[in-house]
Amino acid sequence: MGLDNALYKFKLLTGFDDAQANKWIPVIRESLVYVKSLVDLDSLSEEEISCVEKSAGVYAFYQYAASLGGREASFSAGDLSVHFNNAFSYAKTLWESEYNKLSAFRGNSKFLFKRV
Repeated sequence: MGLDNALYKFKLLTGFDDAQANKWIPVIRESLVYVKSLVDLDSLSEEEISCVEKSAGVYAFYQYAASLGGREASFSAGDLSVHFNNAFSYAKTLWESEYNKLSAFRGNSKFLFKRV
């Protein structure tokens, strides 16, 4: 189920169809392993694990956007002009937001009760 959730989120963000997204499955699998390593899965409900798995799709999108870095920002051919938006900046902001949301699933080790 984990790969399905991550793949769904990745396709949603990229707009890819099944054939295009399938080429990115190795990256999505690696993203899933990475994101799952950030949280304590044993203490999460199935619903929370599903959210974590979808976060892996966001991380895979971030990696996809980073791979577009070498692409020209725009080009022209005769009367036709094509401009790309900055997908990397968007993906980075999205991943940073998702990473912060994952902190709720990490078990807050920074908080400590002390006696006065």
